[in-house]
Amino acid sequence: MMKNFKYVMMMAAALTLGFSSCSNNDDLGNGETIESGRPTKMTLAITQPTTYAGGDDNATAAEVDIKTVDVYIYNGTTFMKREHFAIGDFDSAGDNAWKLKNEKRITTTTGAKTIYVGVNLPSTLAGDIEGTNPGTIAQTVADAAALNSDGFAMFSRTKATADLVDVDATDYDTKNTVSTTVARLLAKVVVKEGSTLSGESLEGDLTDLKFTINNVNTKFFPLPSATFLDPNHTSPWSATSTDFIKEGTVYMAVGESSTAVTTTDHAIYTTENTSAGELQGDHTYVRVKGIFVPSTIKEWDGSSLTTSSTAHIKGNDFYKVVVDGEKHFFSNGAQAADYANKKANDVYVTYTGGVTYYNVFLNPVPAKGEKKFDVLRNTIYTVNITKVNGVGEGDGENTVVTDPEEPIAAPTNLSVEIDIEDWSTNDQDSELTGK
Repeated sequence: MMKNFKYVMMMAAALTLGFSSCSNNDDLGNGETIESGRPTKMTLAITQPTTYAGGDDNATAAEVDIKTVDVYIYNGTTFMKREHFAIGDFDSAGDNAWKLKNEKRITTTTGAKTIYVGVNLPSTLAGDIEGTNPGTIAQTVADAAALNSDGFAMFSRTKATADLVDVDATDYDTKNTVSTTVARLLAKVVVKEGSTLSGESLEGDLTDLKFTINNVNTKFFPLPSATFLDPNHTSPWSATSTDFIKEGTVYMAVGESSTAVTTTDHAIYTTENTSAGELQGDHTYVRVKGIFVPSTIKEWDGSSLTTSSTAHIKGNDFYKVVVDGEKHFFSNGAQAADYANKKANDVYVTYTGGVTYYNVFLNPVPAKGEKKFDVLRNTIYTVNITKVNGVGEGDGENTVVTDPEEPIAAPTNLSVEIDIEDWSTNDQDSELTGK
């Protein structure tokens, strides 16, 4: 397998919090100290780096758009309040910068504060986070689409802290200004043909490639873990677990080799998913499907096997029988069944409509300290399909992962290369290898 990894780090948005407050630990310049906990006002300024205008070539306008802002304020570790704002509550403060209007300033108190910021959070999620520790209390979503249904949901990368002082304090500008970075809660998966992809394999031709995402995590911590833990990081795989959406329902077309990571036509968004182990059932993966046309068709008359002079028609059913390690393809189901009965213990595989499937696990060579096959938030994983080595799975074969409690192995009939960048992206070359 070929692997090519590159990192381009970026921040989704930088938010600067300006506070007006009083503190009993600060000299106001005349020797007077102010009692901690007195009512005051807090202002909020948002600064977003130039993105599609030149700073982040990986993002689309929708992927950086800010529609709503939720600010969570804690007095030390004790939750105080949440304030919700629309982008209309801000005035422009220059290029890609906004400042909360004076009449929208947040009422708070002096003293030590911890601040978290959410952007474009669904209203239910924003309410569920309120009063919790966003780094240890798990949140649940029905699917990944819940986190980009009305703007891409983002949350603080780390907690911001401030020891607020009065506006007249000599160090007000430094003490009452806090900058924090938010990142998208979703990852993005782009699948495209490698620049050297040949659809022809020794066994046939694969076309009409599409893909979906399987094993999507439904649980996450709003605040990312410094050690890449998610809520089910150590949970064993279970066929009845609702922690994962095991099968994707939406297939997107695989893009051409020139497809950019900003594509939305050849991309699917997914949630963060990390695991302590490397079992197939624990990790998110790409499910590629296409229409396969065997290059050689066999015929069976009950006693002898011959090569058919009639080419298989694309989109028609075909059948695979493996005898002594050799694959034989049939267009005639009855002949395949009889041949399998006599030569392969009645075992054969049906490819309805000629459709075949391949699995590709993401991030095989991690570079941030995470484990193999972990999928991280705010990261683009680009899967470049470089080679098709043979037919994949057929009907009834591994509609999800073949052996969920078995370790992940490198694909054999699908060659891929994965790139990772911070959007962040991750590219991976893959050869489509069948069974």
